[in-house]
Amino acid sequence: MYEEMERWRQQEHEVMERKLQQEREEMERKQQQEREDMERKMQQKHAQMEQKLQQEREAWESEIQPEREYYKTVISAITERLQMDLPPPPHPGHAIFSHLST
Repeated sequence: MYEEMERWRQQEHEVMERKLQQEREEMERKQQQEREDMERKMQQKHAQMEQKLQQEREAWESEIQPEREYYKTVISAITERLQMDLPPPPHPGHAIFSHLST
């Protein structure tokens, strides 16, 4: 009788252990799935933000392009005009270099 009760108790214990193990495994699977879902959502959000940033950058670039071209043209014209107005650079024997010979 005692052995039978002990065997029954042991079986009950094993059943409970299996149930607990199954519950633990199920919880771990759910947690892993939640982590994967969260990671996927974060990656999607990151990709969307990158795409939006790229679109904003392209829009800004196209918006300032005419102004950029204008300033390039102005700088080129000023540089060209300054070069026309400047005397030629001094040659090595010029008085400006006399201090170097001492």
